[in-house]
Amino acid sequence: MAHELGHWHGQFEEDRVLREILGPENPGFYIDIGACEPVHDSITIHFYESGWHGINVEPVPFLADTIRKERPRDTTVSCAVSDVDETRIFNCILGTQLSTFHEVNFRNLSIDRETMQFPVKCLTLAQLCQMHVSRDQRIDFLKIDVENWERQVLAGADWQTYRPRVLLIEAAVPCTGFPNWEEWEHLVLEAEYDFLRTDDFNRFYVDRHNVPIGGS
Repeated sequence: MAHELGHWHGQFEEDRVLREILGPENPGFYIDIGACEPVHDSITIHFYESGWHGINVEPVPFLADTIRKERPRDTTVSCAVSDVDETRIFNCILGTQLSTFHEVNFRNLSIDRETMQFPVKCLTLAQLCQMHVSRDQRIDFLKIDVENWERQVLAGADWQTYRPRVLLIEAAVPCTGFPNWEEWEHLVLEAEYDFLRTDDFNRFYVDRHNVPIGGS
């Protein structure tokens, strides 16, 4: 299904900002943690249709299947990413993009909504990359949108071996706009990424040692 190139799909036009930071270079490679859907509010569909490819991580099986059908060039993994290799109960809020491991978020956001809970295999970000990213593959950007589970995702990274040029991380408690980035930003700064900009809901960071065209 084709979509007009140059039309931005991100809720806050995060895809437009990424394009400004990374420049026009094609093709590229992305990792999308919390992909949810192949088109609606997708940060990566613009890049996919520009010839890019990457990895989509989506723990809800029927959503992962939809992404696979729409994105045959991508690798779509039906799992979750955390700081520990384990199986956890995932809280799915049907018909939304609010599914989460975070128990408080789930209780607050699931009122009067249809829900389901099921076990999900968790990998660390390092394990995910070891399984699906070759050592010589440049990672142009990593997007993390996991409904208040960002710290756990970041804590499981191997920044020495797998080092995205740009990080796009959701930085607010879902449906509140209340910032949560102070809980995890130290992990990013310690990995020698520099804060670039925010849209008040997401924060963008660039690799200090490999600054993209528009990130200087």
